[in-house]
Amino acid sequence: PLVLLAGELLHPEFHLDPARQLAVAAANPDRWYLAHLLSLIGFALLVPAILGLIQLVGQRRAALADLGGTLALLGVLAASGLLSIDGFGVWQMAQPAADRAEMAALLDRILTSPGMLTLYLVSLASAVGLLVLVVGLYRAQVVPAWTAGLVAIGVAVWFTGEAAASKATMVAGVALLALGLGLTGRRMLGASTQQPPQSSTVDPTLTP
Repeated sequence: PLVLLAGELLHPEFHLDPARQLAVAAANPDRWYLAHLLSLIGFALLVPAILGLIQLVGQRRAALADLGGTLALLGVLAASGLLSIDGFGVWQMAQPAADRAEMAALLDRILTSPGMLTLYLVSLASAVGLLVLVVGLYRAQVVPAWTAGLVAIGVAVWFTGEAAASKATMVAGVALLALGLGLTGRRMLGASTQQPPQSSTVDPTLTP
């Protein structure tokens, strides 16, 4: 989530209008590229984080772990595809040699196509899956309610910002998600270091 947060902070302003978004990308090509590269790396790093949550929840709430983990991973894959189109596709469309009007029309067709709508809907599974995993963490008494609430609110705010193309809302959501998952990881690391080491015993029958 910290890498995702860096990508959101670096990203130029968002616009739902294809022509205006292309203009922003053309004015900030390096920033546009780096922001989406960081976000793509952040999604890749989110996969082991999700696997860790699956393991934590699965110890006591296996059904929630399976459901939430499957949805979250499926959604991350779909979101990565959208990110590649929005990031690197738009980055190429905004190059000086490209015809801006034609590229804006092409981007509009891509974003409004039925296939993209399906991809958008599937990407929402990541939010639903993370929320299911958070419920599992709380019900398994792995984290306190306020920590689980940070993750849940962060996910909801983040995806609300995505839908509204609001950079401030997305940054706030990812920051809350990073804080909630960071506290969860710290709690788990602290618990693992406090566990006493297993004592080794020797079978007396093997002693000469």
